[in-house]
Amino acid sequence: MMTCEWRFAVSSSTPAELITNHADRIMASLLDREAVDTRLADAVVSVDLDAGTVLVGMSVAGDDYEGSVAHALAAIRSAVDAAGQARPAWPGAVMTVGSMTVDPVHPVLLEPHDFTVHP
Repeated sequence: MMTCEWRFAVSSSTPAELITNHADRIMASLLDREAVDTRLADAVVSVDLDAGTVLVGMSVAGDDYEGSVAHALAAIRSAVDAAGQARPAWPGAVMTVGSMTVDPVHPVLLEPHDFTVHP
């Protein structure tokens, strides 16, 4: 099992209540996914208003690294989208994970910042 985390930057001009409500919707969506997908566990969404970041993460089980990372990314992207603030991905904003290229969702409130995997 590995943990995948995606940190998003949040504009300092965005009201705190809007950010925390959005984070709550993302967490609810991640928990819904965990309930039906035994490969996913330990969802976490944390908001650090002082740093201007939102961390979205979860653990994923799988037979291979790339497949597991892709599965976790898909779950996180879906949760952000289900929170109601996503729009289609933007040109050139891709992440390379191993030999796979992932085109991340571009949320309205959250700006993708970095993605990490912890084995």
